[in-house]
Amino acid sequence: MPDLPERPPGILATAMGLSAPVSRRTYLAVGASLMLLKYGVDAGLVLALTGKLLTPMIYLSPLRSLWEGILGSAPDWLVGFMVIWTLPFAWIGGTMSVRRARDAGLHPAAGLLFFVPVLNYLTIAALAALPTRSRPPRSGPLVGPERAVAAALVGVAGGATVALG
Repeated sequence: MPDLPERPPGILATAMGLSAPVSRRTYLAVGASLMLLKYGVDAGLVLALTGKLLTPMIYLSPLRSLWEGILGSAPDWLVGFMVIWTLPFAWIGGTMSVRRARDAGLHPAAGLLFFVPVLNYLTIAALAALPTRSRPPRSGPLVGPERAVAAALVGVAGGATVALG
C-alpha cells in the first residue's frame, strides 16, 4: 500500500496543539487575528460598561495603575470575566510560540518568553521574523526537552486555572 501524503494539521491542532510546526506566516496570521479579536471584545465590554475607552497603549501596558483608572467604575464581574476570557488566548499564544521557536531552530523553551511581560513583545517579533530551519522529523511522543516544555505549558495553564478559584 503506497504511503499517503500527510495531511496538514487542522486549525485546532495548529492553534492549540503541542506538536504541529508553526510557520512565520501562520504565527503572524493567527496571532494578529486573535489579538484583534481579544482587544475588540475587551475594549467593547469596557466601553459599554464604563463609558471609558480602553486604548491600545493602555491595553498593552503592564502597568496596573493604568488599568485601575479604566476599570475602577466597572462591575465587579468584569475583571473575572476578562481573566477567564484570557486563558484560551494565553494557551494558544504559549503553545504557538513554543512550536514556532522549535520551527525556527531554537530551543522550544524560548517560546515560553511569551509569558514574560514586556519581553513577550520582543519574543513575538523575533519569532515572527526568524525563518524556518530544517530539523530532523520527530516521531512518537514528546521526549526530552520538548516534553519538559509541554509540561511547563500544562503547568502554567493548570496554575492559572487554580488561581482563578
